Amino acid sequence: LFAQRAAGERPFVVWDYHVVMLEEAEESSNLIWDLDTLLPFPCTFDDYWKAAEYSRSNKGFWKVIPCEKYLEHFSSDRSHMKTEDGAWLSPAPSWEPILKDGLNNLDDFISMDSKILTDIIEFTVFSL
Repeated sequence: LFAQRAAGERPFVVWDYHVVMLEEAEESSNLIWDLDTLLPFPCTFDDYWKAAEYSRSNKGFWKVIPCEKYLEHFSSDRSHMKTEDGAWLSPAPSWEPILKDGLNNLDDFISMDSKILTDIIEFTVFSL
């Protein structure tokens, strides 16, 4: 993904997954909210698409999950951000994790297997 703070001096960073929010606007351009972008925050979808990755040859996959379903069902204890001995790989976000009843279902949400989570949400997986 191009235009990312995590890339440092490199032109791009390779994420195993990356979460952005798409705000659908009725009277203006749709907006992308990406906490790691070097682009304006928020950024219009068109500008983000052109600058971040999507005109390049290495296309990623998108899983679109409605916000209300994400907030209702997603849960992560942030264990993926730690070493085996519990040390943080990078500084943790300042906000509290979204954690429900000790459940950690991050892998279900980032999986591109269309059979996962179908009992909870209907989602679209696509590559452009």
